[in-house]
Amino acid sequence: DNNAAFVRALAERGVDALAGDGISVWVPVKAPAAEVAARLARHGWTVRPGDEFGLTEGGTASRHIRVTVHEPSEPKVEAFVTDLVVAGGYA
Repeated sequence: DNNAAFVRALAERGVDALAGDGISVWVPVKAPAAEVAARLARHGWTVRPGDEFGLTEGGTASRHIRVTVHEPSEPKVEAFVTDLVVAGGYA
């Protein structure tokens, strides 16, 4: 499925995320989620910071972004993951 393939691509670059059973993937980031979302937006990607979902227990929402993956091509996933690794503080 799309989410599982996306999570595998993240794992290959050192980002641990869980595909879960929904349509979105919660991706941990090392920088504040709102900053990561803004950085990704400058590259043409739209993601949502966890803070927008009110998941504030322990402050974990501010260190996660929500990514919804729809029928991605392999080159598009690779481009997004490359941008995410940099924007999310993994590089």
